Amino acid sequence: MERFEIDKVIKPELPNVDIEEFERLNAAISRLMDKNTSIYASQSEFIENASHELQTPLAIFKGMLQTLQQRDDITKGQFEILENINVAACRLGKINKNLLLLSRLESRQFDITQGMTVNAVVEHQLPFFTEQAQARNLVIRYTSQAVLYVSANGVLLEIVINNLFNNAIRHNNREGEINIVVKEDSLCFSNSSGSGPLDEVRLFNRFTKASTSSQGSGLGLAIISRIATLNGWRFSYRFEEKQHFFRVDF
Repeated sequence: MERFEIDKVIKPELPNVDIEEFERLNAAISRLMDKNTSIYASQSEFIENASHELQTPLAIFKGMLQTLQQRDDITKGQFEILENINVAACRLGKINKNLLLLSRLESRQFDITQGMTVNAVVEHQLPFFTEQAQARNLVIRYTSQAVLYVSANGVLLEIVINNLFNNAIRHNNREGEINIVVKEDSLCFSNSSGSGPLDEVRLFNRFTKASTSSQGSGLGLAIISRIATLNGWRFSYRFEEKQHFFRVDF
């Protein structure tokens, strides 16, 4: 029973015994595993199907909003209302995209891996996120203390690093700083913050936010945590000297 994992296809085999009570127990446990595995698979399939079906109407909705905003006969007040709706639609699209990603992670659709360096992925994304940071007067400092080689799915590793960048920029002080350090076996992002430590118990749960005013989906850290678990990495958080530290140990 300790080897049973609900997201795995292979179900552990229970030993055959001659004692009637143990046979009944084995049968009950086997039925329980089958039922829970079936429910889990159905839920994953529902999330994936729902996310796929939502993509088309969301795209149409956003397209119609943009068409309305380009009309010459709308007032300034109407334009502001449409812009608020557009922001909400974009956020809904991100949530839908992230839920679909989580569903695919659970069904292990990213099993193909290859050798790469974490340094190369960080350095590839650095120019884009530096521009994003400069818009909020944030300073990014990148330090490569060693070349970190990993065997991973390139798409998932890029998602981890993108989410770490987004998290550090979104939940930072204006005119704050972001420090990125790559070591021989770890990657660490730290960012300044005027608030105190985050709730470590709920931090990596889905739809958990540092504040209700956040424009994020509340799924970024949950996605990093799930990718880390699937790859056997360790994703951790700590708060020191008014700095949030997010670290991935490979």
